[in-house]
Amino acid sequence: MGSGVKALVLLNTQFHLSWQRTSELFLDLYGYSINDHTQEQALSQAYERLAPVEAEIKAQVAASAVVSCRRDRGANGGEITPGA
Repeated sequence: MGSGVKALVLLNTQFHLSWQRTSELFLDLYGYSINDHTQEQALSQAYERLAPVEAEIKAQVAASAVVSCRRDRGANGGEITPGA
């Protein structure tokens, strides 16, 4: 599976494009469509490759002094403040 297929399949997650629409776009751009299984496989491979990165980000966030933030729209004029 080429990088073009992997990149276009991410349209499903990033831009909420349905698999059918992704396949139609692929047909328009490259002259052939891709099936649902190919798209599922590309998403699975992306998840597996990014799992270590996700784990590292989670570990760094958990170890940081401020774990979460919220944006108050009222009293403090929209400042980002530590919060749960």
